[in-house]
Formats: sequence, C-alpha cells, structure tokens
Amino acid sequence: GCVVEGRLRCPYHHWEYDSHGRCTAIPTQTRVPPSAQVTSYPCEVRHGYLFFFHGRQPLFPLPFFQGLSPSELVASTRRFQLHFDLPWYFLPGNAFDGQHFTSVHDRRLLSPLEVDEPEPLTRRVRFRAEVLGDSIFDRLLRRFVGREVRISITSHGGPYVLVTGEFGRATSYILVVCRPIAELESVADVVVFAPRRRSRLAQLFWQPMTLALRRWFTYGFMADDAQRLSGLRYDPLRMIA
Repeated sequence: GCVVEGRLRCPYHHWEYDSHGRCTAIPTQTRVPPSAQVTSYPCEVRHGYLFFFHGRQPLFPLPFFQGLSPSELVASTRRFQLHFDLPWYFLPGNAFDGQHFTSVHDRRLLSPLEVDEPEPLTRRVRFRAEVLGDSIFDRLLRRFVGREVRISITSHGGPYVLVTGEFGRATSYILVVCRPIAELESVADVVVFAPRRRSRLAQLFWQPMTLALRRWFTYGFMADDAQRLSGLRYDPLRMIA
C-alpha cells in the first residue's frame, strides 16, 4: 500500500488505517465497522532505518551502543544481507561460542569470555583477542588498526545485536538484526557505523569512504562465517560447557 495524509491505504480496497491500526475511511461507505482494525506495532526511525517492536508495547527502548548517543555516530546508507541455512537464534548464539571463535576465526583469546546481563532481557559477552589470520582482511587490520581487539557483543531480546570492536587505532560499531524466513532458514541485516565528522568537507568525502571500508571488512568477516555455519543444528544433549 501507500501512505496518504499520515494513514496507511490498502492497495486492494483503499481502506485507510491510522497509526493505532483503526480503519478511518472506506471509499464505498460512510460507516466504518468497529471490527475494522489491524495490529499496530511501536516504531521508531533512526539513522534512516525503521525499527519496530514485535508486540503492542515495547519491553525496552530502542537500544544503542553503550555510552554513545545516536547523534554521535553515522550509519551506512547501504546495509548488507546474509542468508543462513539455520534457525535465527543460531546467529546471536554464535557470538557466545568461545570454542568456535578460537577455532575458526584465526583469533587467539587474550582473556576469558565474560558474559553478563547489563539490562533486563539482554545478554552481553566481552573478551580480548589477537588477530592471527592470514586473509587479506586480517593482514590489513594488523597493519592499519592494530593486532589486538577488545570485543563487546550485546543481544537485546534475542535478534537485535550490537557489536563493538576496539582496536588500537579505530573502533568498529556494527548492528546485526537476525530474523527467520522459514523454520530452518534465517537472514541477517547488517549496518555499520562510524563516528560523525564535524566538518562539512569530512562529511562529504571522508565519512562515506570510512563507512565503505568498514562495511567491506565486516562483510568479509561475516560472509566467511555464513559459509561455515550453513546447515548446522543445535542438539542440547551434545553440548559441553
């Protein structure tokens, strides 16, 4: 459908609905039946993206990176998307799997994984790691931003995940939103952020280039993970500590 004077118009019969889901106009009649309602969800626009809470009342405000306000960062206008042959909850759960991280991602843990609950309905994992890989991405990381990284990954309510990677000379800010598209298929939408530049010249030229580089590095890391995770399934009876 489309938006007409602040209301949603259905393309099939042109019934119009307000932000509460109530039908306010039917072209073929003057009386609107009370039952003509659809479900509405709390929404918020941030950095050009629309977020909604999957329930009538949000259980928490729209999260953001700890210690920062949305005005301090700028988001890439181009997100990228990765498809996975696995249940959606495998994606945020993957962030808390230290054995996978050490074995697959060419990182050496410099500290144990610290898992806590900074807010209700939230889980966070933090650790330090050394970049050891021989890929083009890891070689460039070591050369230009640093060999060690301090990582924080926070899952809000499950599918909304904020990732911060603090290197010696740069910090990465990444939003990953996971969603199911079938029982055993899921997709991850990924948006990268960078510190907002003050000068107009930097906003026009340096900032877009910085975001493009961050997007390229993030995609390289996550696309590799997508291939490795494809087809995996959780079996709680076979888990170890």
